[in-house]
Amino acid sequence: MAFNVPNWGFIAGGASFPVGYTFNGEDRGAQCAEGKPENPLGNLISDRQQIFRGSDNRITYQFQLTNVGQNTTFMLCGGGLS
Repeated sequence: MAFNVPNWGFIAGGASFPVGYTFNGEDRGAQCAEGKPENPLGNLISDRQQIFRGSDNRITYQFQLTNVGQNTTFMLCGGGLS
């Protein structure tokens, strides 16, 4: 199932950081997500998809977000691979 979460965060031009998200720790299998710029001239690269299982057995999904454009807020967009 696809998801779109507006105003997930802010990223400055030239910045890069990991973005993590969960489904209340539930294992949803393979998931893919990326940041979608919400302002003009935002240009985002989403890569390095990862899945972590914590010591509490909860699942966290993560990707690296890099802005090669102007400062922007971003939407989290994604979904499963089924």
